Amino acid sequence: MQHRRLPAFGHGVEALIRETDDPEVVVTEISHHGWSKATNAPYRHLALGVIRVRDGQIVRYDDYMDPIAVARLLGRTSELAAALASAST
Repeated sequence: MQHRRLPAFGHGVEALIRETDDPEVVVTEISHHGWSKATNAPYRHLALGVIRVRDGQIVRYDDYMDPIAVARLLGRTSELAAALASAST
């Protein structure tokens, strides 16, 4: 497996590209960082993207992230907890 770090896409976004044994699949580790206006604090958020490419075209993109970290970033952990509590009843 090979990997390479891409230069920042813009302010606060970096990506690490990991090539896999499957020539159609690439995994990206995406790091977002900056200042959250919702929490008035700095943040760092990580996500994974699994990309399938065929004939030079993206045919599938799956994005994985931590929903608790996203709720913290947006200052909405109590709303997430309430939604999860109501979904389990």
